[in-house]
Formats: sequence, C-alpha cells, structure tokens
Amino acid sequence: MKRIFFLVLIAMTMSLALVSCGGSGSSSENNAILSDITTEYLKIIQKGDCEKLWDFMIEYSDMIPQDATEEEIEIMKSAAIEACKLAQEEILESKEGIKNFKIEKEEISANGMTATVYATITIESGSTHTSTIRYKKVDGKWQYNGEEIE
Repeated sequence: MKRIFFLVLIAMTMSLALVSCGGSGSSSENNAILSDITTEYLKIIQKGDCEKLWDFMIEYSDMIPQDATEEEIEIMKSAAIEACKLAQEEILESKEGIKNFKIEKEEISANGMTATVYATITIESGSTHTSTIRYKKVDGKWQYNGEEIE
C-alpha cells in the first residue's frame, strides 16, 4: 500500500507542491483551514482524479518557475497526469486504494509558521496507515511541505 500510495504522491508532486490559502487568523481558524485543505487533497487522491489533482496543485502551487513557458507547463502537466494514471492503474489492480480517511489532529507550531496534520487512512484491504502531512506558511499562505506514511 505504501509503495502504491507513494506512486500517486510522487506522480503529482514531482514538479509541484500544494499551497493553501490561509490568513493570519486564529489557531482554530488555521486548524479548520488545514483540515479542509487536507480533506480536499485526500478526497482527490481517493477518487483517483488525476486532472482534478493537477488543477488543485496548479491553483495552489508556487513551484512552477515564473518564467516557465506555456509549452513547459503543458509538458509538466502531461508527464504528471500520465504518471498519476499509471499509478492509478496499479492501485486498481492491487485493490490498495483509499477506502476512507479521518483527520485526527492539526498542530500549529508556537511561532505559527509550520503545521502538521495527522490523518488515519484505511485502504480497501482494511489495513490502516497514519499520514503525517507537513505545511509551512509562506507569505501568509499554508504551503504543502511533505508527507510521511507509516
């Protein structure tokens, strides 16, 4: 399961990182924002919608070079979507897709510049894994900063 889940993550994050809108609001507002972003992200992964995942990443991305041409962006998009689709085929064959997930906890650092969201992911075979998703705040916005799956 970890290998296949990582294939999807690698496929879609090979050239991009997720960024989320967020203000400098209260801790509970930030927790709600982080939970909403993580839920949206995991639902897209769960559905295996490669086009929607690309769109989500583009909307919230700061990784595409500002001087990238439309042709270069299109090449990145094609490669990422193709890799995602290949990973999805493997997931379907192995029946190791996400059955359900639950956001367990959001933690924001004391300085308010980093955060971690913990989610329990259950795959179709019934096994569960903990996903630890890290965010950092850049220019007042929460930015995806990596993920670990246990």
